Amino acid sequence: MTFIPRAICAKCGRALRPEQNGITVNAYAAHGPYYQIDADLYACPECKVEIIVGFADQPFHFAHDGPFSQYPNHKYVDVHL
Repeated sequence: MTFIPRAICAKCGRALRPEQNGITVNAYAAHGPYYQIDADLYACPECKVEIIVGFADQPFHFAHDGPFSQYPNHKYVDVHL
């Protein structure tokens, strides 16, 4: 089977590998919290640069539904749109 990478590191030229599946992205707009969505974290095995890929089709939580959920021992990444 041929390995087809999902992402390549522009710095090192190495294929990025899954670091953690099922992280939560907390998306913020100019007005504040917007939504939470599941995604995957990939990292370069050489220089350790990280990217977020594999977003779910839809957010699972919107800010107008209440505060963002936070669970212990779960990876969260804040992004500003």
